[in-house]
Amino acid sequence: MEEIKAVEETKLVVMTFDEWAEKYKPILDDDGCPRAFDTTGPDYDEVVPYPANQIWTRIDCDGCMPITNRWHYVNRDSYFITEVPFEGDIVIEVTDPFELTEEEEKNRLSEMYSEQTGLPYEDYMKQSLEDLQAMDY
Repeated sequence: MEEIKAVEETKLVVMTFDEWAEKYKPILDDDGCPRAFDTTGPDYDEVVPYPANQIWTRIDCDGCMPITNRWHYVNRDSYFITEVPFEGDIVIEVTDPFELTEEEEKNRLSEMYSEQTGLPYEDYMKQSLEDLQAMDY
């Protein structure tokens, strides 16, 4: 069910993923699911020509992954394009099903640490613990 709240003169509309898909009609992939466009490269180039009021951004917010209307650059995960544009000066937040499970969050953190350190997460944590124990306070 849509929920409307006032936020500093701006309307905030919170809706479920299904309500969003039914109302705004996101472009679908070959499997019939809303297509998530990468934020760089050819996918990004495909998004750019669309009107701003048909662009939506999925944002990574500490394990919660809401979709919100408009272009966003900070913490962006992917973009969506809809057939139906959103109206005016409202902020729309699509809240589900993008909360990560505990296992998904662990995998996300593990991938992040591996990319940053070159070590599997467990090895990184073990090395960090050993480094802390070796410190002379």
